[in-house]
Amino acid sequence: MARMADGVTVAWTSDEAIPQGELLPLPQNCGYYPGHHAVSLSWDGLVCHVGRQFEEVGEPGLLSHAVRLLFAAPALSDWQARICAHADAPAAGDEASMLEERLAAIERNLSRLDREAVRFTADDTAAP
Repeated sequence: MARMADGVTVAWTSDEAIPQGELLPLPQNCGYYPGHHAVSLSWDGLVCHVGRQFEEVGEPGLLSHAVRLLFAAPALSDWQARICAHADAPAAGDEASMLEERLAAIERNLSRLDREAVRFTADDTAAP
């Protein structure tokens, strides 16, 4: 559950050069669902921007483990990727359902407490 809420950040060095337009594979256990704008990427400490230096690849609804580079990167480049969590991801599974249920319960409790606070305040001011 914490991983879903916090996302994941990984850093690695690519062994081979990656030509412009080719895929940059992400490290193991680092996947994302295309179309959710969940990937942040940096190359040798420089921020890469979606649509300018890289783009998400893969089918919507299927986990992807690569991005397409829109520039050529030499061998031994240092990378950092942050995959931001998103509860609407198709395979978030039971953890997402459980989190949604817990958030709904918190909302109900807050709403109830708000109503009781208003009633309590109204009762206080009704005194002679």
